Amino acid sequence: MFRGENRSVAVSTGVLLAMLLFCGCKKSAPPTPTATTPSANRAVATEVEDQLKSALYQLQPENLGIDSRIDDAVSVLNNWWSAVKSAKLEPTGLTPPAIPEALLPANVRELLDKELYDNQDGQHIRSSYFAKQIGDHVGSPTDKELDRVIKAFEWVCRNITLLAEDEVTPPLGFYELLVFGRGRPFDRAMVFGEILRQLRLDSVVLYPSGALEADSPWLMGVLLDGKVYLFDPRLGLPIPNGDAPKTGRITQPATLEEILAHPEWLTPLAARSDQPFEPSVEQLQSAQVGVLTPVMGWSARMWRLEQLLPGDQLCVLYDPPAKLGDAPSVFERVATSFPGKTLEQIERFVDPLLRTEMDARDRTEVMRALQMAQSSLLAPFAANNDDKAPGGRRAVPTQRQLKTRTLQLQGRYADAIAQYVSIRQLGVTPPPDATLALVYARAAEDAFYWSCLCKVDSNQLESATQLLSDYLKRYRRGGRWLVGARQALADCHLARNQTAEAIETLKMSLPDDPARASTAVQIKWLSGLSAEKTE
Repeated sequence: MFRGENRSVAVSTGVLLAMLLFCGCKKSAPPTPTATTPSANRAVATEVEDQLKSALYQLQPENLGIDSRIDDAVSVLNNWWSAVKSAKLEPTGLTPPAIPEALLPANVRELLDKELYDNQDGQHIRSSYFAKQIGDHVGSPTDKELDRVIKAFEWVCRNITLLAEDEVTPPLGFYELLVFGRGRPFDRAMVFGEILRQLRLDSVVLYPSGALEADSPWLMGVLLDGKVYLFDPRLGLPIPNGDAPKTGRITQPATLEEILAHPEWLTPLAARSDQPFEPSVEQLQSAQVGVLTPVMGWSARMWRLEQLLPGDQLCVLYDPPAKLGDAPSVFERVATSFPGKTLEQIERFVDPLLRTEMDARDRTEVMRALQMAQSSLLAPFAANNDDKAPGGRRAVPTQRQLKTRTLQLQGRYADAIAQYVSIRQLGVTPPPDATLALVYARAAEDAFYWSCLCKVDSNQLESATQLLSDYLKRYRRGGRWLVGARQALADCHLARNQTAEAIETLKMSLPDDPARASTAVQIKWLSGLSAEKTE
């Protein structure tokens, strides 16, 4: 997969979760009620379920912080499983299949084959519930599955702005990518794929035969109704259906089958006339198929947990890597959409558990950037007058920015906006420790930008347009979110039928923009649309 891929289990930032127990009688006497009576059994089952609910409560995104310890939650989860076994309440019927040896290195399969839950499980559970919350609120305005997919894709691209090419970052998981809000195209694909998984849809990455490098051309495919709809997380655009009416917002993505029959549909997606769009039709005809599926979701632990989830907390935690009874594996489901591929040719796309570890020379710079990102999420800080505080800390994090960001990502926009208004004041508020001045300034800017996205995602387009314009003016030199803000503002203009204004906004981009290819493609697309309207 990736060049230099390290097969050892990578350590990622994160946090986690969960928790949870028969008889005799004399022959000559009638049976005496004991612990085997239905009411006693129900009591035991209720107690065990309450333990699980407690564990799941701890694992919810709003109840765990990025710097929280997940050990306690995992301990509760293991206690729950012990109680389940003692009470003989284990799931019955099907047995989850063994993980095929060819799919994973031995050390990772050993990790997944363990009976007890660990911190990686906690992170997987939290991410799964977070993805479900997002999928529920992003797709709620429509009952059409394809519209739901498009809205989720647009939401992901809006909430994960592209990093500058020289900006270093460690491999991050689903949760961290979302709360930080910055990543690379592969990160967008991984987050989008996880949201789709909660919508019970499969997704893949299509790339030319051979090793998938950081600069390889690739597309993302979403499997729906036997078709493979194409999306480009680098451009932040669905691949447009050339026969559909041309509009500013692409609402009819092309399928793989359609693109193979109409290679000319890819021409408008070339950023430059001398550089054709890639992957080309020829590359797509023989493309390798990598399935987007988290390997932590293959363990029997996740199958047991999903089978015993309370009815009001259902979530997709497990996906069989091999046939489970009559249910096909994720690879078998995907193979049905690619009749030219054998099952052995359907691969696993690399996920955070198997990502390349950081290069040693980048580690110091990466960890410094990561620490700063975490610190601004922990703001504001309260003064600490305890001279005996650990490390002599003079300020204690309130984590209000992180809690507010979580509200935003969960779709609770009104609550988030109200909180962001006060956090923006940190830009002019002296911190309790002078060394936190830069952290406060960054937290204020982040709150400003994220409040803009709240307006966009809640369809408050007029006020979103004004607020985004204000952000671009205030932070026009060196702002962290200039790329995302320009794109969001252009999207607002398009939603308000202001095509000319959208084009002018996109033209504000700088030559070193990580989204410059997307900007060029959109300007060309919208200019053609504008010309058609004036004819």
